[in-house]
Amino acid sequence: MLKPGAASSHRHWHEDEDEFVVMLAGEAVLVEEDGRTPMRAGDMAAFPKGEPNGHHLVNESDVDCAFLAFGRPPAGDCHYADIDLRWSGGAYRHKDGSGF
Repeated sequence: MLKPGAASSHRHWHEDEDEFVVMLAGEAVLVEEDGRTPMRAGDMAAFPKGEPNGHHLVNESDVDCAFLAFGRPPAGDCHYADIDLRWSGGAYRHKDGSGF
């Protein structure tokens, strides 16, 4: 469930995990490297592992939306496109690899 005004996460992409999203109810905007795409119930999006396409969903409507995100537990790094953050080796780090 994604409340109005909320985002699913920071924009991110995974080195070693495919992701697949299905919108179940309501509407959200998929924000990724190439722009913004409205998603409504029944719409789907796929994000292949290793493709540096930072993505997330933002609910810009005035009602809740629901979606399912599928993937396996990531084994590799996760990169956050808009902030100085990276998930690596079981911990969050700066993009240069240094810890917090």
